Amino acid sequence: MSKITKVILVITLIFAILLGGYLGWQRILQEKQSKVVEIAVDYRDIQRIALEDKIPVSEVLTRIQTVGVTSIGLPEETLDTAAEAGNLIWAPGYELVNLKGRAESYFPFSGFSPKKHLNYVQGFSHPIRNQIYQELLNLLGKEKIHVSGNNLIIDHYAGEVKEFGIGMDTSLVNWLKNLDFYVIPRLSNNKYYQPKSIFNKILLLKKYDDFDYVIFEKEEVLGQPNNLDHTAKALKDFRIKFGYVEFSKQDGDRTLAKTMGDQIIKVHSIPNDEILERKITKDKAVSRFSRAVRERGVRLLYVHPFFNVTPKEGYLEYNAAFISSIKDELNSLGFQTGKASAIEPLRVELWQLLVMGMGVFVFGIALIWYFSDMVDWLVYLLAAAFFVAMLAVIQTLGFLSLQKILAALAAVVVPTYAIISNFEREPHGYSANRALQIVLHCIMDTLLGIILIIGLLADSRFMLGAELFQGVKIVLLLPAFIVVAYFFNKDEYGTNLWDKFKKFMQVRLPVAYLFWGLLLTAAAGILLARSGNFILPVLGLEKGFRIFLEQVFFARPRIKEFLIGYPFLYFAASYCLNYHKRWLWFLLAVGSLGLTSLTNTFCHIHTPILFSIIRSVNGIVLGLLIGVVINAIALFIVNKRK
Repeated sequence: MSKITKVILVITLIFAILLGGYLGWQRILQEKQSKVVEIAVDYRDIQRIALEDKIPVSEVLTRIQTVGVTSIGLPEETLDTAAEAGNLIWAPGYELVNLKGRAESYFPFSGFSPKKHLNYVQGFSHPIRNQIYQELLNLLGKEKIHVSGNNLIIDHYAGEVKEFGIGMDTSLVNWLKNLDFYVIPRLSNNKYYQPKSIFNKILLLKKYDDFDYVIFEKEEVLGQPNNLDHTAKALKDFRIKFGYVEFSKQDGDRTLAKTMGDQIIKVHSIPNDEILERKITKDKAVSRFSRAVRERGVRLLYVHPFFNVTPKEGYLEYNAAFISSIKDELNSLGFQTGKASAIEPLRVELWQLLVMGMGVFVFGIALIWYFSDMVDWLVYLLAAAFFVAMLAVIQTLGFLSLQKILAALAAVVVPTYAIISNFEREPHGYSANRALQIVLHCIMDTLLGIILIIGLLADSRFMLGAELFQGVKIVLLLPAFIVVAYFFNKDEYGTNLWDKFKKFMQVRLPVAYLFWGLLLTAAAGILLARSGNFILPVLGLEKGFRIFLEQVFFARPRIKEFLIGYPFLYFAASYCLNYHKRWLWFLLAVGSLGLTSLTNTFCHIHTPILFSIIRSVNGIVLGLLIGVVINAIALFIVNKRK
């Protein structure tokens, strides 16, 4: 490769990294503007507190407002709940038939003769009757709803009718607004909703009040399974954001979030059943809410009170203290409570994406160069092919797909290049300072790729969690395989690859080596399965260790970085500087985990950049400290034996 080609590649890389840094700075400014967190409580929980403590609902509302609650989650009414509120009476026809002559006292029709398969509703005011009529008409159609004076007759199965959402209680909405609460409607899905009726449902919702966002309840979001795109369109048309509850088990929520893009607000909640089943304490709940805000950009906390205890002071005061603790914790982190502030849309322009993509290409060429010499014409040919491939991906898979692909390529290529380029050099004799320099050079090279990744994913849809970086397992594993392939070919077994393999297979190992190798392999498998905390759960001991790290370091360093990756990377540097190569591939394979985990930290775009920086610095400092100390002890023992 000629000097002028190298200069062109370096200039391209510098421009791409500067552009990535600029976009990262824009993202930091966006994150700094979003410092208001909204605390909401469900109205049904408020009613339960009032019932348990035998006090008025208004007293509960006044008290929780003083400790930071700004919003009330309000479910739709059903025929049963509206009847309990005294807004109507209703009955299935088969019950009225059993009343015989007394049925007319409930439904004063002229010559009233109820039929078993029908349902009868009497609203106590014209607005209530009209609301129920419009809602059920939207669900069932004209053939199923009939008006008779002040009564509605519904030709449908009673067991389903009583579960149908019939809109918001407008008098309750107005009362809560007069108390200076924001109201968050809780809508339920229904199998009878079709594209047109979904649009009408949101239209009816907007007529009740000018709601900012909606949180769906029960097991499905509105429009699941086949009409989610119509739900998203209706919400966007009426400028209502989707309250996306992270870690929830609602069918269709991920698909709807992707379709909504940045028209969502991230919500965190600890459901009542989880509080009961897992016996979560108030302190753990406060930590969990603060972690959601600090680490994952959540701006709406949907708080369920504690009913799994019998407090002496009553449920109101017990839970008021709980909510007050959440508010105090948020204030200590620099946040304030109020109406959640939405971030401004942030996008990467086409030319910016292409420039940063070519930066990823340069890193790829630099890595390939260590495996095979590159001539100028081949570099330019590959550059043109890569550029055309980027345009083709945009046309076929879309802009967002190219962002994810380029970020994944960078996450694999750059840590791999960092290790190979720094450990390829001939050793100059061991010293702790030289070993430390090698590791720091690896980290610095990886940080250049991280800047590219931050720029590539500088998009509010990633920041809000509507879009996610994918391929975490590949990013963690693939660099290790490439590193093994390269350095195994450079070891002390000869020059021919097949001869190397045969000699390697003939190596005799003590049983202890085999044991530790199997143990490390099992640990790697567990670590891979634990990435994301979903395949395998977090054990209680690890949870306690995590909480300890969080309390000590503010931003908890990743265990796989400071306990495994960085110490092994330092061991590898020490081993290499002592003129050893035979097992360098193994040490680097494990050590690469530190750099891939570091990269992965910044692929979680929903986590604020500054928090990720603090977490990464903590991991680097602690990991290198552990590596230096253990390596020094090991060398001391080895030298003493000699």
